[in-house]
Amino acid sequence: MRSECARASVYSLAILKLTEDCHPHFISHPMSPPIQDVGVRTRRRIAWRLLPFVFLLYLVAYMDRANVSFAALKMNLDLGFSDRVYGMGVAMFFVGYVLFEVPGAIIVERWSARKWTARIMISWGLVTILSGLVRSPGQFYAARFFLGVAEASFFPGMIVYLTHWIRLSERGRAVAILYAAIPSSAVIGSPLAAWLLGIG
Repeated sequence: MRSECARASVYSLAILKLTEDCHPHFISHPMSPPIQDVGVRTRRRIAWRLLPFVFLLYLVAYMDRANVSFAALKMNLDLGFSDRVYGMGVAMFFVGYVLFEVPGAIIVERWSARKWTARIMISWGLVTILSGLVRSPGQFYAARFFLGVAEASFFPGMIVYLTHWIRLSERGRAVAILYAAIPSSAVIGSPLAAWLLGIG
């Protein structure tokens, strides 16, 4: 029994030595530089493919969320909305948002982040388009409420999505890039809103 074990050990060492001499990159030592390089390159590729897209989506989300304040400069006068009607409409967005934020995040985790994000984008775009047909306070309230429902699970869904692809040690930087979309939306959205109001 011992002689068989000894022969097996000798054979194993010989094969390992031969493999190391002929193909050193096949050796999967935990501290092997080639293996580490592959991991770094993979994480970098994931970040470059994922984070710009997530940043762009959140940028558009915040621009859409803030555009009602710019639209109010002319909308309230054109539609005869009082400050109370406008304030109630803004609040209705967050009613829908709060009610459906947590259920949407659970769906993202248990079903599919990619498919649920696609659903958010489609329904969000449709409600935004229909908001242009608003003519009465009731329609304004309904449009803002359903816009909040459509957009509710976007942010928690993005956080869950990042946890699926980004390591814990690098997740803080990824979330920081996501949050950078908030001030960027003001930098881009404010001049754009001023230009649109100027030609309206």
